[in-house]
Amino acid sequence: SLWMEQLFGLTPSENGWITIAIIVGEVIGLMMVQFASFRCQLWISSLIYLSVQLFLGSMPLLILTYLYGNTLNDMVWIAILLIVMLAMGHESFYVIQQTNAITYSPLPRYTTTLLLADRLAQECGAIFGLWLTAKLWLTYRDNFILLFSIVWTCATLIELSILTIYKKKDKHKVAHIQQIDDE
Repeated sequence: SLWMEQLFGLTPSENGWITIAIIVGEVIGLMMVQFASFRCQLWISSLIYLSVQLFLGSMPLLILTYLYGNTLNDMVWIAILLIVMLAMGHESFYVIQQTNAITYSPLPRYTTTLLLADRLAQECGAIFGLWLTAKLWLTYRDNFILLFSIVWTCATLIELSILTIYKKKDKHKVAHIQQIDDE
C-alpha cells in the first residue's frame, strides 16, 4: 500500500477505499462462484465470470477514460465501483482456473503439481504486472488509465480462449467413456 501512495500520489484515505473495494470485489466474486458452482456447467461459469470482468469492469473503464480522459477525480465512487467489478471478475475466474486444473488434469497424481504451477504462474504474473504498472505509470502518466483499461480488456479477451478447452475435453471424455464401454 505504501508504494501505491508514493507512486500514484494517493492519500491514505483513497488508498484505504481502494483496498476495501478490492476486498469487497473478491468476496463478491467468491460468493458468485459458490452460488453458481453446482448450478451450471464449468464452461458456462467461465463465460459468466469473464463476461462480468469484461462488460462490468474493463469495458466501462475503457469507455469512461476514452470519454473523460485520465482524470476520474469527479467520479471517484464510479472508479471504486469499477475496481469492485474488476476484482470480482478476476477472483471468480481465478477459482475457475483452479477448477480447470483439477478437472482437466491428465492423471490425478498431477493435480497438485498443476495447482502449484498455476499458483506460481499467477504470482509471477502479479509481480510482473506490478512492475509493468509502475513503469507504465511513470512513462505514460497522462494516459495511464486509458492504457491500463486497454491492456485489461485485451487480457480478458485473451482469457476467453479458455472456452476452447471445454469442447475438446468433452469430445475426449465421450471417446474415453466409449472405449471403457467397449472393453
